[in-house]
Amino acid sequence: MPLHDLGYRRWDGELNPQWTRWWVIAQTGIRLSWRSRWLRRMLTLAWLPAILFGIAVFTLENAIGRSADIDMGLRVLSNHFPITDELREEVRRDPSQARSTLWALILLSFFRIPQGFLIVMLTALIAPPLIAQDIRSRAYLLYFSRPITRLEYVFGKLATVAAYLSMITLVPGVVLYLLGVGLSPSLSVVADTWDLPLRVVAASVVVIIPTATFALCLSSLLAESRYATFCWFVPWVLGWFAFMAMTAMTEQAAYMQGQSEVVRSGKWSLLSPYHALGDVETWVFGLESNFGRVAPQALMLSLVTLISMGVLLRRVVAPMRV
Repeated sequence: MPLHDLGYRRWDGELNPQWTRWWVIAQTGIRLSWRSRWLRRMLTLAWLPAILFGIAVFTLENAIGRSADIDMGLRVLSNHFPITDELREEVRRDPSQARSTLWALILLSFFRIPQGFLIVMLTALIAPPLIAQDIRSRAYLLYFSRPITRLEYVFGKLATVAAYLSMITLVPGVVLYLLGVGLSPSLSVVADTWDLPLRVVAASVVVIIPTATFALCLSSLLAESRYATFCWFVPWVLGWFAFMAMTAMTEQAAYMQGQSEVVRSGKWSLLSPYHALGDVETWVFGLESNFGRVAPQALMLSLVTLISMGVLLRRVVAPMRV
């Protein structure tokens, strides 16, 4: 009589649908990343600017509600936001029509200034170890010994990064909009700004997909996560300085030639991922009506996403090729 009954046995547990396999991988990545104290601190820090921008919305709505305070309110906001003379005149002429533009300007500033830098830092904490550690520890053998496709594996890793990035882009952006509606003197503000939550979702997608895909591509190419982290910062830092240097040189050349027009940043934003994302976000929030001016930046981000995804799908199964 055998001591152990070996062989196949019937599974009596709960079976998950096949299309949820990626979510199991994502849950594991989210739990493991949450152990980092620096990650929790950064998420807390990411929500603090929403309070300041909420105060800006409160100041704006109180100024619009009382026409006598519009000039003073715009003067306060212009110290922190790029309010043009044309926008000032539009606010004085028809505040309800200009409300959507002003709110979009505040939300865009929220996405670009504090959240833009935090996205780079947060991605550097989460993305580099996700695939690099699986390759170094051979955990991919455990993953692919189960009926998991490489697309499900990649999608689960992308969902891990996207979940945390949405906590500092999508969620606070929607909360900031709801806070503005709550601080407004009348709910009629919803009729003027109903499209802003949709724009917040679109802007979040524009930021999350290219950054998460490129970061995971680097993680799949390098077995050491610290090398992937270094390579992640290189294009952001060098691109920033290249953009600033080339813009300054262009402005100086225009000044020497006696040209008084303002040099558009879009000419050199292709050198900087940060400024390229900012230009596309400007169009998403409706502050740039001509898509042709941001089409090169959108094309560049699309190519980066597609190339990174192709490399990523190839690299995750490369160690198993004989």
